[in-house]
Amino acid sequence: MAIKKVLSVALYNHYKRLALLDRRAAHQSQSNQSDDTFTWKAPGQATRSVGQASTSAENTSGGDRLDRLDQVVVEKSNILLLGPTGSGKTLLGRTLADYIGVPFTIVDCTSLTQAGYAGEDVESAIGRLLRTADYDVKKAERGIVFLDEIDKIAALPGYDHFRDIGGEGVQQGFLKIVEGATVTVPAKKLSPASSSNVPVNTTNVLFIASGAFNGLEKIVSRRRDVKVAILLYFSFLIFFKDFFVFMFHLMFSLLIRFLSFS
Repeated sequence: MAIKKVLSVALYNHYKRLALLDRRAAHQSQSNQSDDTFTWKAPGQATRSVGQASTSAENTSGGDRLDRLDQVVVEKSNILLLGPTGSGKTLLGRTLADYIGVPFTIVDCTSLTQAGYAGEDVESAIGRLLRTADYDVKKAERGIVFLDEIDKIAALPGYDHFRDIGGEGVQQGFLKIVEGATVTVPAKKLSPASSSNVPVNTTNVLFIASGAFNGLEKIVSRRRDVKVAILLYFSFLIFFKDFFVFMFHLMFSLLIRFLSFS
């Protein structure tokens, strides 16, 4: 139940951000139209301005509120799901996408390679999303990309002097796309009938990454054990420091008493 609440709130915040961007664009367009005015003066009348809305006074409060919202910067955020295999991570993402009616595609990260090598590259994920949206770019730019098995593209240990085309290379390819960039999807990756490349902006695309992350609990417990060991070490030093200070004062007082009696 907790994961459903967290995922629902994250999805709501993402599309609330898009709604805010739409309101800003509509407000800016309305402001530009209201600026396109001209004045005229009829005989015996005062100068009037043509093109101004009659309800400008009523919309003043709403416009001021949008002007204040223009100063608020809402950064893009994505979602990371952690859980064992078969726990329903993919089902949660697909159910949410079907409920709100946006394009949804699943990408298996284990089959991805760095651009220029045999296999699918990271641009194929956006190509799949575009095909799911029936090649509607605006609709695809508000879709959801589910990155399954994201933990399998971790950098391989011991490959510092070799090119890791399936791990670190895929990470570098995904970096700009996930943060938001314009991806040019080649025509050959769309359909045989396509003849031109299609640019897709991923700034408003929601990426949901999921993985089992086996061994993560061992890493966390190891770090926790190190912190506990450090805490015990300093506690030991503090305890024995006080003990030695107490013994020093005790021996010193006994020595003073012995000398005074002698």
